[in-house]
Amino acid sequence: MSHASDRINKIAKKYNFTRYLEIGVRDGDTFLHVDMPHKTAVDPNFVFPINEHQSPLTRYFDCTSDEFFDKFDSVRHESPYTYRDEEFLFDIVYIDGMHTFEQSYRDFTNVLRYVHDRSVIIFDDTVPCDPYSLIPDQAISYRLRALANITGKPWHGDVCKTVVAIHDFHPDYAYATQISLGNPQTIVWKAKPSKRPQYMGDMAKIASMDYAAFCAAIPLYIPVEDAVALEMIGMDVPLSEYTREVDLARIVGKVHTKAGTAKEVKSLTSKIADLEKKVKALEKNTNVKKTLSFRLGNIIVEETKNKPIFSIFTLPFKLFFEYRKYALEKIVQGTKEKEG
Repeated sequence: MSHASDRINKIAKKYNFTRYLEIGVRDGDTFLHVDMPHKTAVDPNFVFPINEHQSPLTRYFDCTSDEFFDKFDSVRHESPYTYRDEEFLFDIVYIDGMHTFEQSYRDFTNVLRYVHDRSVIIFDDTVPCDPYSLIPDQAISYRLRALANITGKPWHGDVCKTVVAIHDFHPDYAYATQISLGNPQTIVWKAKPSKRPQYMGDMAKIASMDYAAFCAAIPLYIPVEDAVALEMIGMDVPLSEYTREVDLARIVGKVHTKAGTAKEVKSLTSKIADLEKKVKALEKNTNVKKTLSFRLGNIIVEETKNKPIFSIFTLPFKLFFEYRKYALEKIVQGTKEKEG
């Protein structure tokens, strides 16, 4: 059983969920291990014998997600989607289809027609491990990685941009990104509309994000440990409270089971907040062309170029704050040296 299917089963059990949709099934590594009675699989190229895994409440759609959503209204009132005379809606949706911003965001907006206020939507591949992993074309990503003599073939595409789009244009949805078990994934749920400020506010700008911009936006992804992310589901706390590290520590402290970890993070975030004030004060007196966030992103890229940032996310999330503190200290020191 994968970490993804285990995570989905925990959510289903906790909320008594029964209706599951998975977009991008391929070999069934997640789908076949999801323990929910009513399951729908969508993939244009299943690579396992679906006939051997049929059941009265399981249905396979051998097509793209766009084609599935085009036809689903016409079959939603047929078996097995007739459901107690209610309109059929999914409880959990797992989006792991084409690894592009355009497609993953379109899958999200299409899914919104078929979920309810308690539904949970999970995105895979929202944390690219390096600049090559962020390239949406897999073949180009592999080719450039080979030319750079970098071993391995991790690839996530630019699904990460969809999280920024949700933050900016869907204030009635909250989310968190689990970073401690397996591939990082972003969990999304309905919440009270928040007045969080937009991060970019422009789809074209979001689409053009590079890896440095992604690194700069890491706090916006709300990186937390798996157990914390699962406990946060359903919380109505406005996401504007999460996008500052000092607030993240306070929120995590409410649900984290290890008080020691929360205290360590709180101490780090207090130092980070002080450093950010120093940097902003220094920027007022200098001609800084790039924003603080982008400078931080570039420093993190530089410091991790020989070891993918993925390693940061798979370790306790406290390490991210240490990197941010280090980057801020470097900016403060560099600015003072220039002034001197």
